[in-house]
Amino acid sequence: MAIQMELKVDTEKLRQIVSLGGDIGEPLKEGIRLVFIQIGNVLQRSVTRRSGARARSWLPKPSKETEFTVTSEKLKARGVFGSNLVYDLQRRFGGPIRPKNAKWLAIPLPPALTPAGVARKKSPREYDFLVPIKTKAGNLLLARPEEDDTITPFYVLKREVHQEGNDDVEAAVDKVRRDVPAIMDRPLQAHIDAHLRRAG
Repeated sequence: MAIQMELKVDTEKLRQIVSLGGDIGEPLKEGIRLVFIQIGNVLQRSVTRRSGARARSWLPKPSKETEFTVTSEKLKARGVFGSNLVYDLQRRFGGPIRPKNAKWLAIPLPPALTPAGVARKKSPREYDFLVPIKTKAGNLLLARPEEDDTITPFYVLKREVHQEGNDDVEAAVDKVRRDVPAIMDRPLQAHIDAHLRRAG
């Protein structure tokens, strides 16, 4: 996916760089690079994580040829970030989930989950005591029979489930937006300071 942001910059500092004979392109590109790296860092910390694979899939990847235009007090820039996981878009925007190599999806229930909400086993087949049971409501379960003639459901079997979307990526970008002016200011000021030192 591509993340596009409108970045505010200090035009007074831009004018100062020009007056010192500097090139505004270099510090602007550095500022853009820092902004998108910060987005990547926030994404890695904030995306919903279970195994951590999805969080690790978000890596800061600013585009090599960052394009920008300066208009009034705003800088338009484009950088590219993305996840290499197929299910990332579905996780963000929602959609149907169907089994790939089986007839049923086995949805783990609390007895099959750790306190963190992660499945204790990779597959129901790893349990040797589960039996299929059909409830009066027509639901199919994989459950453990108990000695008192009750059952403990470990999984519910479904042909398909719909996952609700959770766009935590956009939320992460929003967190960075308020820090953009300060992030953009650092390379601009560093560029000015370097010119002043050389002039002195």
